[in-house]
Amino acid sequence: MTPIVICSVVFVAGTMLGLSFQFPWYILVSVASAALSFIIAPASKKIHKLAIGFLAAGFLLANLWQTPQEQGKINLPKQANFLGVAISIDESTDKRLVIDARIKEAENDILIGKMVRIYSPPVENLEVGDIISGNGNVANPAHATNPGQFDFSNYLLRKDVFCVIFTETSLKIEGKGSLSLDSIGAKIRANAFETFSEALPKRYATTMDSMVFGKSDMPKDILDMFQRTGTSHILAASGFNLTILVFASIWLLLWITGSRKTAIVTSIVVAILYAASAGFTPSISRALAMSVLSLSAVLLGRKYTAGSGLAFAVMLLLAIDPKTIYDPGFQLSFVACLGFFVMTSSFENIIPKKRWYSGIAIMAIQTIFVQMATLPVLAYHFHTFSTVSVASNMVAITSSEIIMPLGALSGFLGMIFRPLGILLCYLAWPILALQNMVLGFLASPEWATVSIGSYHVLVWFAYYASFAGLCFFVCRPKPFFYDARAKKAFAVTAIACSVLFGGSLVGYAKDGQAQVTFLDVGHGDSCLIRTSSGKTILVDGGGLGGNSSYDIGERVVVPFLRYLGINRIDYVVASHNDIDHLGGLVPVMEQFRVDNIIGSKVPSGTYKEQDFWDLANSKAVQKIFPFPGQKLDIDPKTSVIFLGPPDEKLGKDSKQINNASIVFKINIDGVKFLFSGDLQEEGMLFEMKNSQWLDADVVKLPHHGGKNTNLESWLGVISPKLTINSNSASQGNGTHKETSEVLDEMKIPVLSTAENGAITFTVNDGKYSVFAFRK
Repeated sequence: MTPIVICSVVFVAGTMLGLSFQFPWYILVSVASAALSFIIAPASKKIHKLAIGFLAAGFLLANLWQTPQEQGKINLPKQANFLGVAISIDESTDKRLVIDARIKEAENDILIGKMVRIYSPPVENLEVGDIISGNGNVANPAHATNPGQFDFSNYLLRKDVFCVIFTETSLKIEGKGSLSLDSIGAKIRANAFETFSEALPKRYATTMDSMVFGKSDMPKDILDMFQRTGTSHILAASGFNLTILVFASIWLLLWITGSRKTAIVTSIVVAILYAASAGFTPSISRALAMSVLSLSAVLLGRKYTAGSGLAFAVMLLLAIDPKTIYDPGFQLSFVACLGFFVMTSSFENIIPKKRWYSGIAIMAIQTIFVQMATLPVLAYHFHTFSTVSVASNMVAITSSEIIMPLGALSGFLGMIFRPLGILLCYLAWPILALQNMVLGFLASPEWATVSIGSYHVLVWFAYYASFAGLCFFVCRPKPFFYDARAKKAFAVTAIACSVLFGGSLVGYAKDGQAQVTFLDVGHGDSCLIRTSSGKTILVDGGGLGGNSSYDIGERVVVPFLRYLGINRIDYVVASHNDIDHLGGLVPVMEQFRVDNIIGSKVPSGTYKEQDFWDLANSKAVQKIFPFPGQKLDIDPKTSVIFLGPPDEKLGKDSKQINNASIVFKINIDGVKFLFSGDLQEEGMLFEMKNSQWLDADVVKLPHHGGKNTNLESWLGVISPKLTINSNSASQGNGTHKETSEVLDEMKIPVLSTAENGAITFTVNDGKYSVFAFRK
């Protein structure tokens, strides 16, 4: 292990330590003094001095970069007129604009000097560095309130974003910013996209734009295809893209000029301009640092190793911004490179050379090693893994080596002579279409993507130790394997790590405890029931109205199921066909195997209703429309009895839909839960006619805790110990005033998803414990 690699490892450790704790200035001065004293001490070895120095440097830089975490702790103004500078453009489509801006002037001094995330209708010709003004509603970014949900607040906090502002009217450009790399990159990308759009159909133009520059407004089916095949890194303007571009640029310039020096220098400039147009993402920045370092070494006649280049890039990026270490793109980029280098050093002398299968074998093994190296990162952030990723990456990477240079070249040349850029797009089109066709075929099976679930960090430590042991065994370094003690120690350690990893997976898979989790889906219902035998029942999926682009199913329910490692759902219960119950089930039906659907026959006419039932029919899912008194045995310890819907229609208009809710009681390991859908007065009267079934320990309040004149009588028959309310209240538990009075008078406690986030009951032998995600 070279000194620079050792220094990078301790620098990363120091950075993580510095970001984990905030220390006062005198502690930092003491650390710096102690490190300096050790470094100048004459007795210490040089490598020890370097290690201590870089450890202290990482720790100090990370601490100095930390800003006070003010998000959510200050009373923000409800609205604000502001003037600021556009720092970065995160999304720019025909639907909306999302930017980060530094506020220069505002009515409220709290916002001045702060970085804010602004959501606005589209703005033409906006560039990084422009002076913008506007008026909008101010809010704190939302925290995750469910397991597995993306924590938007923490994400923005790590980018030093103070709050978010939503504007109803488009931002105004008050002045153009000065020329910068970011503005040059934005102009290159805008002109390139015009070339792509003129030559290709929209779906292929956006795919080309994503492959070359990233962050395009992709059609959902294409985006899903790349995600299901584990090739979404192709669309992210990653270091892979920049590396291809650099090699293609060198080859082309060598062919044109014949001068190695000219080709290298020009390629470095091209790499910098490309990185600017792609937005200097962590992955791009890593590849840029390594490319510039390796090309400079060639130019100056110095020795360069990939491991040293990677170590240098790690330290450079973390020195510029220590919080980059939290970025999934940064983690995936470096771990993938590490897996690639380990594979190269382990297998370069094992695979036969100059055989017809050599190239295919090397690419396959490289892909496998990269997938193995990135698995823990994918599991931690996304909880998914593509079972077809090896085959799909071989297809995607091979085709991208042609598409990427043609796309980049067409984008750059299109600014000079548009017809030439269009011609290059035409050349890339058939390969792009073939790539889409093959990946679409590989993405089609249900098993193409599987959920990994959330595991303890020690499990992944054992995984990496086993992975390293495998590589070490394949390499078989002679000095090591000639030592008998070392061989025995290695064998014992490798076996122990493998047993720990395998045993942990088995232990997680056979947890054996029944759980009932009420998710926070805003104004709506969603609950997952897992029995002790592993059976799964999903009751509703939440969902917002047609005016919202936020898909509850995609953003909350699906990530939660992935977080738990669920790939198959035994029963989906659509209590009734309203959007706030049914809407979020559509992504679930698209991405998971569902064996049975329990639903209501009364239509509601919501825009997701037809999609849901069409998916049920296309997947040939068994449909069950229950009647009062019908029983269903899930497993030996879990049984269901249905209390509704009634045969006749009750109430008028929307009340008919609500009273047609699937009402059922589930007895799970001796604890009874009653699910009431959106039941209203008439429905409660019907249920009380069959009072022999109305007993439960926990009741989900009907219709999100709304007013109901028969609630007291209904609860009196049930006598629950606890009630759950699923609502989007900004304050309190979200129940109607009269509902709260009834619950208080009857001394029945209520837990609300609005207050507590996801609420999980762990059930065992007739007893239960309750855990609230937001304490």
